[in-house]
Amino acid sequence: MSYAQKSGREKLLLVGSSDISGYIIDGLHTTTTVDPDSPGATTVILPAFMLLKDLGRQIVVYQDPRLRRGSPHLAIYRQVLPLDGSQDEGVGSRKPCYVLVYSADPSKIVGVSRTG
Repeated sequence: MSYAQKSGREKLLLVGSSDISGYIIDGLHTTTTVDPDSPGATTVILPAFMLLKDLGRQIVVYQDPRLRRGSPHLAIYRQVLPLDGSQDEGVGSRKPCYVLVYSADPSKIVGVSRTG
């Protein structure tokens, strides 16, 4: 007999070779009231090769059920905390933001990857 455990989720994301946008959302919003990439969201630029700490929250943008073809997910955004340099122990003055980690639209580039 043996026991198996589900592996834990990697806690850091790495921005790829080009700058990306992060989306700051203030207040309480749900998947039915906001898409982080919608007009009016506050954006921040996250530089290439920056480490992002995964804070464990996500926003899933769903497709209208009447138009559903295939997967109902259009996009998934994860809440992250940008980590600065070692002089401030990684946590600087940047606010948590949401970054795109999955997109069903091939024209939207996912600019982050999990480290590990």
